[in-house]
Amino acid sequence: MAILLPGGAGYIGSHTAIELLNKGKEVIILDNFSNSKPEVLEKIKQITGKDFKFYELNYLNKEGLEKVFQENNIEAVINFAGFKAVGESVKKPIEYYTNNISGALTLLDVMREYNCKKFIFSSSATVYGEPETIPITEECKVGGTTNPYGTTKLFIERILKENSDLNQEKVIALLSNFNTFNIQYDQLCHDLITFIKIFQPDKEEIRIYKTEELIELLEAKVNEVSN
Repeated sequence: MAILLPGGAGYIGSHTAIELLNKGKEVIILDNFSNSKPEVLEKIKQITGKDFKFYELNYLNKEGLEKVFQENNIEAVINFAGFKAVGESVKKPIEYYTNNISGALTLLDVMREYNCKKFIFSSSATVYGEPETIPITEECKVGGTTNPYGTTKLFIERILKENSDLNQEKVIALLSNFNTFNIQYDQLCHDLITFIKIFQPDKEEIRIYKTEELIELLEAKVNEVSN
């Protein structure tokens, strides 16, 4: 029984693939490299010493998804696919609604067709909008999203909840991710600059500081304000 990872070559997806492979799970990665690089797949194999199936495919492609399910015994899906830049979503709302929501619906439709009932959705903390309290907890109210990216995640969460209410046999989990970074595998798996540019696409220059340099910079700013 395999676990399908749409968007599995992306940042969180690739880290999840590594952990699953290290635990002896059968993993299938599906990605079209819109937010990732093909070389990540080989690096996952280097880190884990294990092989896995890969399909280069957009999850909007229903026929392609059906082929994946026909060729494999898929037990569960962890969905990392979708566009994910807040700033870009404001400039390209139609593209975000089409890709993220229609892609998720296509995936869920194929899962239903092949009786796959376990689904984990990689959502976002943006579903909380302007949070009522900090830190945010699972008890915080969702809604009031401030950008199309967050709204797509919120809509998909609602779709999943309503779908789950209709079918009690389904197992659905939501992961409301904040910005994530894991140094353990990143020297092999991902370019830090590329990772940051996903969240800051309009920045022409990005500076990376070591901890000591950052402390010195902050101290200088404090002294500047104090004077």
